[in-house]
Amino acid sequence: MSRSVEPIDELPGKKSAELQKLRDEYVTRALGIVCPAFIEKAEGSYLRDVDGNKFIDMASGIGVNVLGNLHEEIVVALQRQLERYMHLCFGVVHFEEYVRLAEKLAMITPGDFSKHSFLNNSGAEAVENSVKIARFFTKRPGIVSFVNSFHGRTMFSLALTGKDVPYKKGFEPFPKEVIHAEYAYCYRCPFGRERDSCSLECLYALRKIVSSPENKDVIGSLILETMQGEGGFIVPPADFIRGVRDLCNEHSIVLIDDEIQTGLGRTGKMFCAEHFDLEPDMILTGKALGGGLPLGAVTGRAEIMDSPPKGGLGTTFGGNPMSCAAALTVVDLVQKNLNRVPGMNERIADRLHDMQSRHTMIGDVRGLGLLMAIELVKDRKTKEPAKEETRKIVSSCAKKGLVILSAGLHGNVIRLHPSMLMDTETLDCALDIIDATLHGIEKS
Repeated sequence: MSRSVEPIDELPGKKSAELQKLRDEYVTRALGIVCPAFIEKAEGSYLRDVDGNKFIDMASGIGVNVLGNLHEEIVVALQRQLERYMHLCFGVVHFEEYVRLAEKLAMITPGDFSKHSFLNNSGAEAVENSVKIARFFTKRPGIVSFVNSFHGRTMFSLALTGKDVPYKKGFEPFPKEVIHAEYAYCYRCPFGRERDSCSLECLYALRKIVSSPENKDVIGSLILETMQGEGGFIVPPADFIRGVRDLCNEHSIVLIDDEIQTGLGRTGKMFCAEHFDLEPDMILTGKALGGGLPLGAVTGRAEIMDSPPKGGLGTTFGGNPMSCAAALTVVDLVQKNLNRVPGMNERIADRLHDMQSRHTMIGDVRGLGLLMAIELVKDRKTKEPAKEETRKIVSSCAKKGLVILSAGLHGNVIRLHPSMLMDTETLDCALDIIDATLHGIEKS
């Protein structure tokens, strides 16, 4: 597919509009949409819709396509697997792909200790099962999560999620024994501190929660994103992560690291936890793991993972042979191409900081590796969120042939999810579109 995009006269186009009518008639309107086009072909970092319009993909299926679309080696692995069998439930008969992937996860996840894995269908399922396992192991039902977090849309993962709109409001009540603590969101410090005067009040507040008489014998686990994803790519200070680990050790709390969005090379290391020298008790993967097929995994200390009784965990489709075959190839390809990420990060970061120097709407530039974001504000001093402007930028970029995502507690963050195989020309083109769009929005 050609490495160029052109402005789009009409979005959605004629054929997409026809399909949109069917969507309106038969698909729930509770599903949102970022780019109102129907895609006919996806290859690498490019999409082509049914009207012939081309787009650069900087959304990657919300962080799934870390290697782009239709990578040849993943396709070959799936074709090879398809000739053998498509579905075998691992709870009925064994098959090699599941075991090989569990072995691979034990090798690549942080922590020099024996690890076991349970495979399922998605990130949200991985979250649900991690809580089940931690509760059974500790015999304590309480779990700490963080404000501004996102852990999925099933009922317990929603209970853990630290953002109400649009995820939680109206879907109450949620499972109990969930306590939300403040995260180290330094740009918008919940305690009113500036970065140069921070004394980690967020960590002190967490300690008070965990140590309080009413909680100390109730809290058995804590779940965090080492970099918050849907929250707007919030990178916490290393001392915060180290302090959380120490606190969990002190109170025998199972530390669950949700790397569903940040894992598998996205941050420049196989797992974001490695940036903080963190060895979580359980680590959750999904999104990129399946190479585009549904797959999630809970990997953790063997004694924790083995604590439920035989039959206490199970799934019909989880760890499907096709998904496992794709995942084994994904892991190998990510490891081979991980060295590309630092250079790409430097290029993106330099461009975003240059934009920040020229566009007063950009209040903050942050992220790790391929997960980079800009937080948009109406005024840098007041930091009033530029939510409507963010929505316009996402829409305008789509009309210029670029698919990007928004995020953040206030819906005012632009986040980038490029494939680690995106070439420099395409990356520069995408950043040029963002730059030009910011200029246009500020002038209007």
